[in-house]
Amino acid sequence: MTSPGPAPRLGPRGHGEVKRTRKSTASTATLEPLDKGLALHSSASAELPTLRRQKGASAASLVREKVYEECFVEIQDSHNLPNSVPGNVNAVGKGPMKNEKRSRSESRSDLQRQMSGLEPQWIKDKKPLSRDWRVAAARAVEDRALRQRKQVSISLSQGDLEVKEQDGRALPRQGTAAFQAPQRELTAYEKVCFENRLLPKFMTRVKDAVSGPVLDLCSCGLGDDQLVAVFADSELVPWPQIRRWRLRDARMRDRGAQHLAKILKAVEALDLTKNEIGFVGARSLADALEDKSFEQLRRLDLSANILNDDAASCLASALKNCDGLLRLDLQHNYLQDGQHLGELIAGHSQLTRISLRRNRITGPGMAALFRGILENVRNGGQLADVDVAWNPMASDGLPAAKAMAQVFQESATLYHCDLSYCQLDFAACAALGEGLRDNHSL
Repeated sequence: MTSPGPAPRLGPRGHGEVKRTRKSTASTATLEPLDKGLALHSSASAELPTLRRQKGASAASLVREKVYEECFVEIQDSHNLPNSVPGNVNAVGKGPMKNEKRSRSESRSDLQRQMSGLEPQWIKDKKPLSRDWRVAAARAVEDRALRQRKQVSISLSQGDLEVKEQDGRALPRQGTAAFQAPQRELTAYEKVCFENRLLPKFMTRVKDAVSGPVLDLCSCGLGDDQLVAVFADSELVPWPQIRRWRLRDARMRDRGAQHLAKILKAVEALDLTKNEIGFVGARSLADALEDKSFEQLRRLDLSANILNDDAASCLASALKNCDGLLRLDLQHNYLQDGQHLGELIAGHSQLTRISLRRNRITGPGMAALFRGILENVRNGGQLADVDVAWNPMASDGLPAAKAMAQVFQESATLYHCDLSYCQLDFAACAALGEGLRDNHSL
């Protein structure tokens, strides 16, 4: 009994067995013979080297492939190459070729092998030699050696090193009696650094910072130790000639401020913003301002320090002697009372700008400050800009607002007053509006 055969394979719709066959796609077209020297242009021309840049290909290879494609016909005619195109195209006059499956890379490599040695001369001239950069580097080293002031000749016969000058005389070697190391006298800055075990690394920076009557050491980050060493050298920093001191963000503390106060003379502008000067440093500066004549002082900037009311009191009493002061900046500190600053403003007729932004001055302190400003206005002062923004006056701002309103009514020189973010309530704002009704200068 015969066993049944395998079950028939069903198609996707259940209709019998599916047989996968490959149809022959061989072309039966024949090529007519062409004249010698002409290239065939057919679909097989897509296998010619193209200008599509492959991974790892360079620009020079693209140029060569372009030249190969343009000069293919001329090279065939001039060098008697077989009239064939890479691909499955039949050669002219040779009968049909065998069906060969040649990839694009193989056809390109065959074409490059045929073209080797047949490149134009301008392409050969453009090819860099592999040793050109080495030769150029060697020549550069030789030129640099020739430009040196002294020539060094090394003799390894005896195992020592002999240095000769340009005229041929031998220089003494280190460790011999004739050798003397170059010596110079240390500067005062270097001596102080060596005594305090510091590295004198800011000498060039300080020399560049001095420009006539200006010393600009902003954002250098010296610190107190380096500042003390710098201030000790009168040749490095000619402090008797410095009129404008710019020491913003120099990491100065009380010790640095004390040494600075000792060397200040005839100062016009003193910028000590963004440091860490407290009560001790402010008191030293105040003592210097009282003892010495600072009639030429025009600007004092102590913003962004750690000054409190005691420090402000010392500075206010000392600045009364500075009749030429035009601008006082004490913003970003820890001031709470404006009584002492109000007394300073009341008796200072030349002051034009005061900035107390971002402090902790409350309502009573602000009222005392503006009473001093009112007295300045009545005495014929020149105060034109007052910045008291970002001070908390929420609970007791009405007395301060009434004092401000009186200043607004009587002042004819005040053109700017910043009261931003002072937390004034409705009653305080109403009082300010009454004062601004007849004001025409703000």
